[in-house]
Amino acid sequence: MDDILELWAKRPKQMSVQRLGNLGFQAVLHLTSEVSRPHLASLAVHDKYFEKPANTEKFLGFASLLYDILRPAQGDIGHQEDRRNKTVIQRTLKIGRRTVEAEEHPALNPTLGLSGIYWANFFGPAYVDFFSQDLIQSAPALSKKKLSDGGYLLTTAKSPLDYQSPETKKTEQALIDHLGRAAFFDKNMPERILRSPFPRGDDLSKSLRRPSFFLRESGSVQGQLRNCPECGETTKIREMSRDSLNQLIGFKCLECGAMWAVQASLLKSQ
Repeated sequence: MDDILELWAKRPKQMSVQRLGNLGFQAVLHLTSEVSRPHLASLAVHDKYFEKPANTEKFLGFASLLYDILRPAQGDIGHQEDRRNKTVIQRTLKIGRRTVEAEEHPALNPTLGLSGIYWANFFGPAYVDFFSQDLIQSAPALSKKKLSDGGYLLTTAKSPLDYQSPETKKTEQALIDHLGRAAFFDKNMPERILRSPFPRGDDLSKSLRRPSFFLRESGSVQGQLRNCPECGETTKIREMSRDSLNQLIGFKCLECGAMWAVQASLLKSQ
């Protein structure tokens, strides 16, 4: 952790570490934060990796080691499409005379509530106490494992590639019902305040709740996708990140605080 924080101090707010390999393998580690220490680390690997059953156990072992190093409040491993289906909201926005199709990505931080149940779910001690150890131990998961700090790892299927199977979906819903739906995001009620074990400071809570928008133009409509999709601001815009894995450029409006990302190819075409 000391080595990570030393690197973090050299590039605060965001740090990305990327590794490319054969057969399209890409591992991207993002460390992002709105506060003084990293609050989110995300890792992406290719589907092909999980086609060998032995790799599934190997990856769980790696994730458990990462958990021991970072000691997060919560963590999960799931397929990208499964995460999109559970969290992304489709909206149509008007920016001046333009119509823009937008995917709204709510800022789901585990200190404010959980985005859902996925293939593998790490609950730190704070969440174990919040749900209660008895409830965690009796949870209807495929497997349960106690972690080194008293947290727990719960899985719902043999592989993250099984996210579409009826059995996996049934297990996920049973887990949410068992632990309490009030702690989990529901995109049909995106404004609902979720239960969590952490107090909410007003300023931090607002900044972590702000949604991100992924924009694409409708039809042949032209315009500056760098403009804020919430307030229309054109000048107080800062580029915040570049995601080479998905070819996205992230922006933040310094006027209203909105964050959004645009496909790099659309910006090149303007």
